[in-house]
Amino acid sequence: MAKVLAGVSVGGKVAVELDLQQLDLWLMMIGQALRDNDYGFVDWVDQDAFESISQLTYLATTTLLDVGLLAARGRDGIRRLYNQLTQSGRAGVIAFAIVDASGNSELSSQLSAWVQHLPPEALGPLLNVLATRPSLWSYIKGDEYDDAIDLQQIAIAQCLEWIEQGYRDGLYRRSAAQRLFEKAVARMSADGEYAGADNSENGSNNSTARGQAYCENRYRLDQFMSQSLTNDGQAAAARKLYHSIANNLGQHIDAHCQRVTTPGGTHVTYRES
Repeated sequence: MAKVLAGVSVGGKVAVELDLQQLDLWLMMIGQALRDNDYGFVDWVDQDAFESISQLTYLATTTLLDVGLLAARGRDGIRRLYNQLTQSGRAGVIAFAIVDASGNSELSSQLSAWVQHLPPEALGPLLNVLATRPSLWSYIKGDEYDDAIDLQQIAIAQCLEWIEQGYRDGLYRRSAAQRLFEKAVARMSADGEYAGADNSENGSNNSTARGQAYCENRYRLDQFMSQSLTNDGQAAAARKLYHSIANNLGQHIDAHCQRVTTPGGTHVTYRES
């Protein structure tokens, strides 16, 4: 199969197929365009192609399989595998893969590069599945629910540490890293979407809807990362690291998030300046 996802359509946008031999180049070009635009809309990429590319980068990150082999499945195969690996039952497996790889210098370098190049539409679903309460039957190491929470917390902190390292190493500007975090947290869902999102070709998303999604998901992420169920030192260090990096990356938008506690529970709202 020569092409799976082809070049540029008549209208000037990237169409739904990309030459396998040029796939890495296309991913690099699109990733750089996103970073240069602080993860704003890239108007020369077709929406369907961008969706497939986002799913493909998610799969490459969570499986560490060769991107060409994944792409050879075609759009339908990519979508099916993506849907499987964004389900909550996969949280333990993905967390284990991230934490296990971080202990191997070669795999860590490979995985950190993938995480640093994820668009918000792929990083959001990754954070979403990692921040999901684990299922006892699905956890890869088997029988300890509390240990599963620890592992997922370590994986989340590791992902954010790699993003922070990306701007420290000059891969992208600090503002781009902050926008990546903001938009990824807003897109913490299985499909990378949020209520009120405007996916029209002009890319004009509703900032209030995105802000509300960010505030709700950030609260959920903070709650998950505040659970201390064991005496594991690595998990405790991960929780501390998470809060430090998340507060740094989210400092501009966090000021717009307000928490209101009522007898019915805590509600989070987004307020424009």
